[in-house]
Amino acid sequence: MARKREPSKRVQSDMTPMIDMVFQLLIFFILTLNIVDPEGDFYLRLPKPGSAQAQQNDMMTKPLRITLVSNTDGDLTRVHVGNKACKMRTSTDPDENDVRAKIRAEMGNAAGAPEDFEIELGWGGPGATSLKYRYVLKMVGICTGEREPDGSVKTLVQKIKFIQ
Repeated sequence: MARKREPSKRVQSDMTPMIDMVFQLLIFFILTLNIVDPEGDFYLRLPKPGSAQAQQNDMMTKPLRITLVSNTDGDLTRVHVGNKACKMRTSTDPDENDVRAKIRAEMGNAAGAPEDFEIELGWGGPGATSLKYRYVLKMVGICTGEREPDGSVKTLVQKIKFIQ
């Protein structure tokens, strides 16, 4: 007995639900997208047109290097502002007034406005890799400013970068 073949039926698919789903996914991903700001410092010091300081601003001020020297235990032993050693109150406590005075002296010798002045904070010595974080934070506090007797804060330096 011969079997009759039935003519093949084509399956019709409706594309409307698939297009609906694609648009819903597209809208979902657009609404949940977080746009991230570009990283890095894009601050440029450009001279004002026709100003007399244009030539001075061409030679950027070198940042002032402050080096924290530590022993093998990670305790602070010395602080250098530029090439000058600072006084220490105790074996691990720098004299804040001496550090600020040396920073102010360097700022006075530098060309440019005080807000353009920059400090590079680095560390060295036998315990450079184990320097305790509290000494770094203390030095950042010393460099950024000081509290006046009336309670206001006098800003010294606004830009600090960490280097090794």
